Amino acid sequence: MDGNGASPHTDYLENSADAKSGNASLHFFSDDRVDFKAEQTITGLKRGTYQLSAFLQGGNAEGAELYLFAKTSGQEYRAAAAVNGWGNWKNPEISEILVKDGAVTIGVSVTAGPGAWGSIDDFVLYQKAR
Repeated sequence: MDGNGASPHTDYLENSADAKSGNASLHFFSDDRVDFKAEQTITGLKRGTYQLSAFLQGGNAEGAELYLFAKTSGQEYRAAAAVNGWGNWKNPEISEILVKDGAVTIGVSVTAGPGAWGSIDDFVLYQKAR
């Protein structure tokens, strides 16, 4: 979702050169301020501890706030992220997500100045322990 009712800052990009793997990624750019969250709720999970990771690359994001997040059972977990150039993939991860009720919402949040750009790809959530 784009912040503050702004025009969309994201799109689905089908270009293997901008994807970590495969042919598609979530791409972001705006001539104006970039402000969005992309998230998905996953249900039917077994109780236990999970790990979440994703890959990001991009640029023109000095002073930006980028983070990977997971929300479950009233708890929010975050891992700071950064971008520093095309093809320089960063891999933030959250390693101790406690899922008690079978559901978790995972995602990424990006707030940056005009001209910031990048790609987000390969989210992975897996159970570490029960």
